[in-house]
Amino acid sequence: MKLLLATIALSCAPPLYANDWYVDASGGSSSNSGTAPTDAWPTITYALQQIGAGTGTDTIHVLPGVYDAVLGESFPLRVVDGLRIKGQQGPDVTIVRGSTGFLLDAAIGSIAAEIEGLTIADASDGIECTKPAPPNGCIRLTVRDCVFVDCHTSIAYGSHVWSFFCNSIDVEDVRFVRGSWGVRVEHQGFDDINVGVVRCTFEDTTIGVYMNAGEECIDSLTVGGCRFEGASSAITTTTSSSGQMFTGVNNTIVANCNRGMYAEYGALVSRSTFAYITNEAVDGGGTIRDSILSFNGTDLAGSYTVTNTNLGGGGPDVGHNGNISVDPLFRAPDRGDYRLGWGTGCVDAINPASGNDHTGFPRGNDGDFDLVGAGDMGALELRTLDAPETVSIGGKLPIEFHGEVGNFTVLWLARSTQLPVADSTPFGERWLPLVLLELVTTEKVLTSDPVRHTVYVPDNPALIGMPFSFQALSRSSNAPAGSAWGDAVTVTVVQ
Repeated sequence: MKLLLATIALSCAPPLYANDWYVDASGGSSSNSGTAPTDAWPTITYALQQIGAGTGTDTIHVLPGVYDAVLGESFPLRVVDGLRIKGQQGPDVTIVRGSTGFLLDAAIGSIAAEIEGLTIADASDGIECTKPAPPNGCIRLTVRDCVFVDCHTSIAYGSHVWSFFCNSIDVEDVRFVRGSWGVRVEHQGFDDINVGVVRCTFEDTTIGVYMNAGEECIDSLTVGGCRFEGASSAITTTTSSSGQMFTGVNNTIVANCNRGMYAEYGALVSRSTFAYITNEAVDGGGTIRDSILSFNGTDLAGSYTVTNTNLGGGGPDVGHNGNISVDPLFRAPDRGDYRLGWGTGCVDAINPASGNDHTGFPRGNDGDFDLVGAGDMGALELRTLDAPETVSIGGKLPIEFHGEVGNFTVLWLARSTQLPVADSTPFGERWLPLVLLELVTTEKVLTSDPVRHTVYVPDNPALIGMPFSFQALSRSSNAPAGSAWGDAVTVTVVQ
């Protein structure tokens, strides 16, 4: 058995890319060698014909342009094993438009491929993965930094054959805009697959992610750091016959959808936010923890074990296992801003805290100025100070900082980076060097919304590359010494 698994792992190992080929919609030619941007081939179709079966080490670099049938593309574009297709300057300027975009067909063997940096538009299937009959091979697909627009099905996988545990689809940093299906995986039996959907956004797709585990299948879906808005159904996982389907959702926002999530076999939902769902926010069965379910038609349906979660609609779980029912005080839900407002009971509710939130911000900051850091419910931690990482010379730097309503908060800056190790004070950790502190503003907090202040940056090239660090000292009845230092942010001046 160990030898079998080792053989499967080797057959599906990620390829090493060595041979580079170039295509250019505007300047390419079939008389070129295809080995440099200035000597590019004209189409992706022509590049695939020249590569043939490939060596398992090929990258097709796609230069900016529109690649469609008018240009001479022949769809579907059949991807060979060991191939990477990469938009050289990203999806905003590199567009593939065809009835079916890319096809990975493992009917005659295994395929491991990557597609990166493209917009795929107006396709029935943007990327289709299929294994129609034995001899069966593995499919390993990675889709990264792409945009799918108006595709009926953006990424489709279907199979009828036995192929053990070697199938995988990894979708990272991808936008799905409109269309009927975002990621669709379904098969009739004997075909295990692991699917990861990470840091993706689904905008007005009818169905965001759908997976069905066929007979004797052991499938898994992980949705992490994603955002779904405007879907009829955001996430659905089902099983057929004796199939098993494990679903994990974390650091994810599902909002303004008709239905949120349905998991027939069972799911683990953690540190996620489900809000303004017309019908059921979470349905099926499994475990929910450290999350926010608020302003939904029905927060929970089915059978779930719930801990440390805000159930805005109330219910029998409230008051048990750390569950509460409060207004999370979302900052501006009408504008899609589901950050927490000052004073919400969802702050500092999870201890110990670990990892990062939906935006990558570390969990466990002190969100209520009691000098005890813990994690917040939902997908987003409450930051007591927000500012962009960079600002241009001659530009405006918007800064937002929280404080207790009715009290004063003081914003300070230092013309330097933060200290490598914070100074311990009676007011908590101060990350700005004491000798460099400069007063920016003193504000009285009037509402649970943050105070907004703008810093104007001189149009002086000498400032380029200079760091500025900000931190606020806020009065609070929660603070043991009456005031507390909040989060610190460093901003770098750029051109």
